[in-house]
Amino acid sequence: MNSGFQFFDIVLFALVAVFILLRLRNTLGSRPDKEDKPPSNWSGQGPTDDMRADPESDNIINLPGPDHPGDFASPLPQDNDLPIEIVGGVTEIRLADPHFDLDKFLEGAAFAYEMVLTAFGAENYETLRQLLADSVYDDFAAALRHREERGESLETILVAIDAVDPIEVRMNGSLAEVTIKFAAEVVNVLRDAEGEILSGEIDVPDDVIDIWTFVRDVKSTDPNWQIAATRKAN
Repeated sequence: MNSGFQFFDIVLFALVAVFILLRLRNTLGSRPDKEDKPPSNWSGQGPTDDMRADPESDNIINLPGPDHPGDFASPLPQDNDLPIEIVGGVTEIRLADPHFDLDKFLEGAAFAYEMVLTAFGAENYETLRQLLADSVYDDFAAALRHREERGESLETILVAIDAVDPIEVRMNGSLAEVTIKFAAEVVNVLRDAEGEILSGEIDVPDDVIDIWTFVRDVKSTDPNWQIAATRKAN
């Protein structure tokens, strides 16, 4: 008889112990085997592109095609390397567009540079129309038509982008303007109607320095930037 009561007491104490442990677990929380860490793609400075819920909030150049820049990595300037005029211009744009991020913009600009060079060589009017402002597109389209009339073709290969440097950043009314100097290695081979090389060497890239200006109306709901001016520095 006593052994039965002893067994009942043991079971009762065990149930009470389990109940207390469960209450402590709910109150204090369980300790995981490893410390909680942020996602590997989280920089600690806000959500990454993959984590954004609203794609309209992106501040990089929105372009047709892949979501990321080209396969090559172009060196981007660090904040502490930028002249004070550039830092002031970035601040000015951010006051008008808080989503603007210079580093991500430069990544998108490098991709746009690659797309325009490739589209010009391939006579891809549609891509050029999407990326270029009206006056710049008219110049590019005219050059393509002249090439077609002569029966010539251009083979363009972007070997590398060595530098993407902002040289002017400012607000012009409601227009955000960013002028960039691209230093690149580019193969340009021009051929006649018979396929004979008129200029350029397929195995020898040229060192090219291009200066392009990108613009966007910050009052517009369209997040896309356009190339409003291009010129050669060399």
